[in-house]
Amino acid sequence: MLCMRPVTCRGLPISLLDPVFATYLSLSKKTLPDTPGAHAALHAARQLCDTMGNHFDSERARRHSFLEATRSLFSQWTTVKESMSQGVAAYTRTDTAISVDGTSMVLIEMKNGKTGGEVYMQACRGYEITTEELVEKNPMFLEQGAPTFLLCLNGESGPSSNRRWIADTIHADEELRIAGAFKDGQQVVVEPLSLLLLYPDSRVEDGRRIQLAQHLYALHSCLVTIASKITRCVILNPSCCSFSILKGSA
Repeated sequence: MLCMRPVTCRGLPISLLDPVFATYLSLSKKTLPDTPGAHAALHAARQLCDTMGNHFDSERARRHSFLEATRSLFSQWTTVKESMSQGVAAYTRTDTAISVDGTSMVLIEMKNGKTGGEVYMQACRGYEITTEELVEKNPMFLEQGAPTFLLCLNGESGPSSNRRWIADTIHADEELRIAGAFKDGQQVVVEPLSLLLLYPDSRVEDGRRIQLAQHLYALHSCLVTIASKITRCVILNPSCCSFSILKGSA
């Protein structure tokens, strides 16, 4: 993980470790095409901007709202809530995983307020544990670096009449950070790829909803690529697929 290290101590950019991350960075800067995938991304962006700024009583309620808003993006894959096994400490588990044949390609972690740990670091730790499990579940995917996207959502927990005004003028509490994760040999590499503020365009005239849709469209396109890679690994090593499915259903 980079963690603000001096330039001389940093490794290669994650976009050079796996082309899927370079594709994400490229697509997220392009105008949305007129395709069903882009329309789904626009719908999800609108829903996220309209709902994530609301007050939620719990992380569970915020998670449910987030997954409902992004259903059109992730519905073709398996969504697993509390993705890590119960055999590890709660602070190392991520809230949700999007997976193919029992292999995770997205880890989602969210916090409802400023308490309970740092969302980005918990997602990073969750990925590290995931790669350890891949030794048995899908070693071929691990050999290819196990490229994964981390979605880290920070949300405000306390309702306030002036919270919107403060957030709009100073710093928005509802933010979505999208990061790339890659296992480079023995080293886990995690690099932030984008930081997006989840507020309606009616409050700020800077096209945040369109920007968010571009990143969601790029994410979905890259997940199609990763899903194909996972499927190929499973076809070449079906015994690992059977292991992961049995363990996931336990």
